[in-house]
Amino acid sequence: MGFLDVAVSFRGITRGVVDAPQVQLRLSPDATVADLLHSLGDRYGPRFQERVFAQDGSLQSYVTLVVNGATVEGSDLGHRLAAEGQEQVEAQVFIFSAMAGG
Repeated sequence: MGFLDVAVSFRGITRGVVDAPQVQLRLSPDATVADLLHSLGDRYGPRFQERVFAQDGSLQSYVTLVVNGATVEGSDLGHRLAAEGQEQVEAQVFIFSAMAGG
């Protein structure tokens, strides 16, 4: 079955929560955006979860996710990290979040 190696890069306020510009994760080949975010939430705790997830479980309005070059809508957490029907072993994810201020 294999694994999917996922490189996750952080920008904005999420970078401060994880205290790293990038992390590597190994997930199942059929992993979704939700699987990735929950794995990161387990690793980095409630502070990460509060910054990324809205009350209804979707992404916060100020968080943008880009998976393999394509922007993923905040309500589409079921989006697969690997392209459908392709034997993919790596995925690149960027998590952008607005900086506080005004």
